Amino acid sequence: MLTLTILLAAILVILLYGAYTEDAKGTTLLTGLAALIAAVPLIMQPTTGALFQTDNGPLLLQTPLSNALWLITLLLTPAVLALGASNTKVTAKPEFSLLTLLSVAGALILITSHDFLSLYVGLELMSFPLYILASFQRDNARSSEAGLKYFILGALASGLFLYGVSLFYASTGSTNFSAALPLGTMPAAALTFMLVAFLFKLSSAPAHFWTPDVYAGAPTPALGIIATLPKLAVIAVLLRVLHLPLIGSLSLWQPVLLAAATLSMVWGSIAATTQTELKRLLAYSTIGNMSFMVLGLATGTPAAAAGTLFYVVTYILGTLGLLAIFRLLEDEQGTGPRNADGSEPARVTGHPSRVRGLPPQAESQLSTENLKGLLSRRPLLTVALAINLLSLAGIPPLAGFMAKLNVLMPAVNAGHIPFVLIALASSIVALYYSLNLIRHAVFSKPEKASETSQLPTLNVQLSTVVILTTVAALILGLFPGLLLTPLTILTTAFF
Repeated sequence: MLTLTILLAAILVILLYGAYTEDAKGTTLLTGLAALIAAVPLIMQPTTGALFQTDNGPLLLQTPLSNALWLITLLLTPAVLALGASNTKVTAKPEFSLLTLLSVAGALILITSHDFLSLYVGLELMSFPLYILASFQRDNARSSEAGLKYFILGALASGLFLYGVSLFYASTGSTNFSAALPLGTMPAAALTFMLVAFLFKLSSAPAHFWTPDVYAGAPTPALGIIATLPKLAVIAVLLRVLHLPLIGSLSLWQPVLLAAATLSMVWGSIAATTQTELKRLLAYSTIGNMSFMVLGLATGTPAAAAGTLFYVVTYILGTLGLLAIFRLLEDEQGTGPRNADGSEPARVTGHPSRVRGLPPQAESQLSTENLKGLLSRRPLLTVALAINLLSLAGIPPLAGFMAKLNVLMPAVNAGHIPFVLIALASSIVALYYSLNLIRHAVFSKPEKASETSQLPTLNVQLSTVVILTTVAALILGLFPGLLLTPLTILTTAFF
């Protein structure tokens, strides 16, 4: 509880600080510092137990597992904030950091929820800042479209979730997770509506349709939070929802999750092969990666749960690494020739990637063309790009391989052989489009060569994120027990 209190107090302080100073860099620094300070009680003196007790049970329940997930979330927050380190219109306002911290607070509430009412509060507190962040670049049509689509479809998902909760209450007389859900048509409908809402937040099929447009339109710094920490929070609360009130109703939810996993595997892998825009390709890669996590949830064993949590952490690290590389490329893109005649275009002060004479829609839309000649320009950045891509594709000895292995092995033991085979096929396709990106970076030459001496200096914060995520992909691949063993112990105790 102390951690959440520190975080909420920090939100008020940062709100006042940003209102009076409009100091974006100072606000970002305070936000990252607040996340790290809030993590200290979880390390020094973690507590467990019920919070906000009601007649039907607690609204929040802290466990050793939830404390560990809180710690992971808070430690990853500075890396998310670092994506907005360079000078852009998106992060030049203190509201960006404040909205990020509000979303993190919602994620923490979501992770510890033990009642559908507190779950809904946490879900909305986490989601609503994301809608604003997606449309934060108001003069960019694609950003405004992304925010509008995300908001409308997110409101629909929230409505479906509330309808499912009402059916759950009608079936059990309680909204607390400790209520056992009986078999029947109404309980099945309740679970289906709630699962659709959760699958929407996970970008999992068949509720994935918002993901490509939002990923492509949202500013890259905002995408850093949209694509990462909410996934961990939703996976954590799904473990609690599915294995507490529904533990005796495996037949109700397992087929839905298996079907969702299969659809995500097929659609995510196939659609990604046709993409040339990098953030849209990352969206379909996310859909494919979510299928492995959903498969782990459907398996329903402690080993599968630990593997799923390990998977989501490695996914977050790989995604943050790629987005940091994308930000570096966006900064570099604003320095090269952009006019039709090859001359240097005029640039608007305060935004290195905005160019006069180009429509707002053309801003920061990275494609495979921007990767051409990357090896000659940025050899170390090319190595980091390859490692993060191959990790997400599941190539040994990287972290993504161990993550997929620890999800698929419990599924094999549970008898889900057909789904494992589909997952392996989707991984092969993921390897194809990952290698295609690496091919563009290594072997393709740009239409006009850039002078290495004229390249701008890489942003320190973004470069640090790239280094840390790349090293983490190697370390967790070679020594997965550093994270997997604690998660296995905690999930076994949870079950």
